[in-house]
Amino acid sequence: MRAKDLLRAIDNLPYGERQRRVIADARALSATDLQSLLGELATGTPFERTLGLTVAEATRDVAYVTRLLNDPIPTVQSRALAAVGNGVPVSDDDLRILYDDAPATLRGQLLQVVRKTGRTLLATRLIDEHRERWGDQAAASLLIATDDETVERLLPDLAYCLSSGEWRRLGAKRPKPVYDYALRTLPTGPDRDEWWQGPAFGITGLLDHDPQRATNLLIRALPDDQLPTAIIGVLGRLIDIDPLFVELLLEPERAPILHRVLTPAVRRRLNRYADDDLIALGELMWPDPTNLLEDLPPSRRAAIFTGITKSVDLSQVVLPVWLLDVLPQQLRFEQARRMLTLRAVADSDSQRRETAGFLPYDEAFALLEPDINRPDANDRADVYRAVIYAAGRSRQAAAIESALAWSTRVRNDRDSVRQSVVQAINELPPSTLTDQLTGSLQTLLTSALEARDTGWSTRDALGDIALTAITQGAARSQLALLEWGLQAHARITENQGTFMLYGVIDGLPRGQELAVYDVLRKYIDDAVARNEFRLPFAVARAFDDRGWTIEHLQDALEKGVWSNQEYTVGEACELWLWRRDTRAERVEQIINRDLGMAQWLHVWGAVTELRTDLLDVVLAEPQRIHRFDRDHPNWEVPDRAFRAWLPRQHARYAELVAEAAGDERMPESARAAAVATLGCIPEAGRAALEPFLQHDNVLLQEAALSALAWTDSPQEALPTLLSHANDDRARVALYAASRAARFVRPSILPGLLHPILVGDGAKVTARKEAARLLGSLRAPGASAVLADAWAEAHRDVRAAITSAASLYLLHEPASWALLQEAVHDSEATAIALTHRPAYGLATKYRARYAELVVAVTNRPETEAVRSALLALPRWAPWSPSVAPVCAGFISDLNSKVWSEATTSLIAVVAADPSLGLDELQAAVRLLVRAENDPGLPNALPHRDHPARQRLTALGARLIRALHGKPVEVRQTLKVIAAELDSPELLDLRLDLLVQGIAWDQLATELPDLVEAVAGRPIVAYNTATRLGSRLNRYDVQWTPDQLESTARALAQSPELMAGLLAWAIIAEAGRRSGWAQGWRELLVALRNHPQADVRQAALETVTANES
Repeated sequence: MRAKDLLRAIDNLPYGERQRRVIADARALSATDLQSLLGELATGTPFERTLGLTVAEATRDVAYVTRLLNDPIPTVQSRALAAVGNGVPVSDDDLRILYDDAPATLRGQLLQVVRKTGRTLLATRLIDEHRERWGDQAAASLLIATDDETVERLLPDLAYCLSSGEWRRLGAKRPKPVYDYALRTLPTGPDRDEWWQGPAFGITGLLDHDPQRATNLLIRALPDDQLPTAIIGVLGRLIDIDPLFVELLLEPERAPILHRVLTPAVRRRLNRYADDDLIALGELMWPDPTNLLEDLPPSRRAAIFTGITKSVDLSQVVLPVWLLDVLPQQLRFEQARRMLTLRAVADSDSQRRETAGFLPYDEAFALLEPDINRPDANDRADVYRAVIYAAGRSRQAAAIESALAWSTRVRNDRDSVRQSVVQAINELPPSTLTDQLTGSLQTLLTSALEARDTGWSTRDALGDIALTAITQGAARSQLALLEWGLQAHARITENQGTFMLYGVIDGLPRGQELAVYDVLRKYIDDAVARNEFRLPFAVARAFDDRGWTIEHLQDALEKGVWSNQEYTVGEACELWLWRRDTRAERVEQIINRDLGMAQWLHVWGAVTELRTDLLDVVLAEPQRIHRFDRDHPNWEVPDRAFRAWLPRQHARYAELVAEAAGDERMPESARAAAVATLGCIPEAGRAALEPFLQHDNVLLQEAALSALAWTDSPQEALPTLLSHANDDRARVALYAASRAARFVRPSILPGLLHPILVGDGAKVTARKEAARLLGSLRAPGASAVLADAWAEAHRDVRAAITSAASLYLLHEPASWALLQEAVHDSEATAIALTHRPAYGLATKYRARYAELVVAVTNRPETEAVRSALLALPRWAPWSPSVAPVCAGFISDLNSKVWSEATTSLIAVVAADPSLGLDELQAAVRLLVRAENDPGLPNALPHRDHPARQRLTALGARLIRALHGKPVEVRQTLKVIAAELDSPELLDLRLDLLVQGIAWDQLATELPDLVEAVAGRPIVAYNTATRLGSRLNRYDVQWTPDQLESTARALAQSPELMAGLLAWAIIAEAGRRSGWAQGWRELLVALRNHPQADVRQAALETVTANES
């Protein structure tokens, strides 16, 4: 077979048939004929060479694919690589040769093929060179394709480059080296964050291989006060592997994160555990254990709730409504009745009505009905809402029918009241809607639609009820309900809008959807007879692929296709062409009957992507398809579709698009879009762009320049784009060059970009982009080119050079010299240095780079120093200079950046006290000494006690930074407090001590506070208030029983401070316990304290608010 015979045979076939015909004919050829055919195709056009790749892939012809791997057209190269990925056994050596000096895009595709085809030997051969040449980040992407020995050798160096997903995949594929590395690097201190953001995800990838070992290692590394993201994502699986894992949730330190940890996957598994475990978990979640209870079977909820509240005096507790909602029925009734006796509920009409809605329906109605004649519309709305909710919670058909019938009296009320009724009905469980409710629903609908004040919210809720009625009526054969829903929806939307029936057949076994459809059939026929297609469209979407074989529905959709209603036809075409196996046949029927139907999106899509044999007819008469009209231009075609077209179709399409681009009557934005489209058309696009590259219209010229980067050969466009570096098009051309450069061999790039960086006339924007490209594409010798450009470069260009060198080129020695110059060059270059994140840098470079950032703090510009100081905490583990530098700025009263230095040093200490606590102590000591200096600025117009203000800010930030940290870490607060030994700083010292208190050491730590404040009543009150504030925090874990003995001892002391501390504890513990009897007795005792200030504080704390 000759190439021309093959081309003639497939010329009039759609893409799919064309491919099948080529493959079948190729496999029928003898070896000699096959080689002859491939030889002809190899010398043909890009289309013919690509066709040859289809032949070669089908016949596994290695030589042809190998030859085309070096094709000058990137799209042909990509197709050849795809053939390798699909199984053509090209040798590792040939791929290795292709890799040398491959453009960035081709290199990425090649490595993807290596990973996909499992070429472990090739990956192992490549990775070291790949790392040396393209950096750690690029090598990390190849690591998963190598063998265990290579992973074990390189993982310590490349670990910092791996994302959580890459860690997980690596752990799943190479479990042994990942486990060994994670075990070796198991965190023992403050370095745990990096481990939990990296190796921990690798261990989760081991769960399919060795679940028990993986689980044990995660438990061993687990912080005392956290559950890291790596754990939360697989916590459900970990509980399956080791049921004792749930005990980790019972640690009080983890209580603040329990609501985030109890994911649906975890809650579904909690039913396996004994009541005692769940009660302990609920106690930590109190006062809101809703998440725990709602996924448990109702039969267990009462016992769990009772256990959770056994230490809580519920006699005065008002439970939130969402907690009442998940309680089992009888317990809900009991709690609602109890709450109604509370003064806080009884004295609040709205809360009383809301709580009554949780009673049995008859009881609730009896309490609520008398309030229906209240003059306030909000009161009436509350009553209606509570009555309907009570009926819905009962799940009794008679109660719901009674409630809705009674609610029809709202028809003459205000819209705000009607709105509350229909919204409450809308929130009823869908399964409670029945045929018996249609009378009441119709009354409510009519009254709402006839009222002049009906608002959007009311109509929207009614629409939702109608849709629910349609869904439930069809699914449960409630014909009256279905009829009402259809009629109500028509009235509400007034022949506008759409139906949404999603979920109508969810859960039904295959075949049972026909019974649902039979219920709807009559209504569909009636709608189609009225030329109204919203219902069949909604049914088609709800039934999805189950509706493809229902001929009646398909006939209805076909009638919609030919309905001549603009908005109907488009959706009908979409749904009628939805079925995959009939799409080709149906779109042919459409085009044969009316060529103009190609104007509709889904018809156009089927022609351009599936029935490409119809393209010639469609494109021959553009005036009929209206896709190139100036009023509604809509010629877009996805890139994947272009690959299925024939060259003449590309040419014709390019001709039409070019005509549109040149039509001056068309909007400029549409013309620019047409020019952009030309760049994406294979073969024909590049030539079609030529007239626009020098066009008088700037917008079209810029669109053409941008499109050059999307042509078949972007690398050939790079010189053209770079030639605009010194004119007004530089802004557009250089950004387009960013993409084109990825198709150019790296060895060529320095020669192309060097003139931009060092030549005359190039725009600053162009030079900056050239510097970025040299760095990001890691062109060989890039640092030398950047160094050559440095001396005469604009400061912004130098900043771009600094950024490129720091981000991409640290492997080249010349880059370090550049960065050293950047420290001292300008503010812009210095600030650029500080933006480099530490964890994105190879470990071997971190210490050296950290010293550069430290050096920036010596610059005279405040902004540069400020930027460096804020970056320093990231570098502290690799530079011993970080903490002393920050401390120096803090204690220097002439420094303008002391605030940033304080923030940074505290961040260092919070992460690892060993890296900066001594320096923080020294800075505090110097500030205390300065505060005691009689010559310190005192009430001056421009300054007042600077040292004290800095100490106050330092203390507040240290408290915030250590908030939520384990008790051991919070001891730092006591260390700093010890330095504040001046009487004038007593208040600040006690603030730090209060925040550092361990609740189990409360009895031993509070006496020191009492002694410290003798004779200082204001400080005493402030300290007690701070203790109360800390106790009041939701995330601080303690129990009232834990504090009772200490509170009792303090209350018996006659000292002012002891009494105030007792007051702080009693106030918070009493509220948390629901003011149990013991705590009320202690409050009474405080009100008889010998100190008047204590008595006053105790009197201002009340066990119940007066309404």
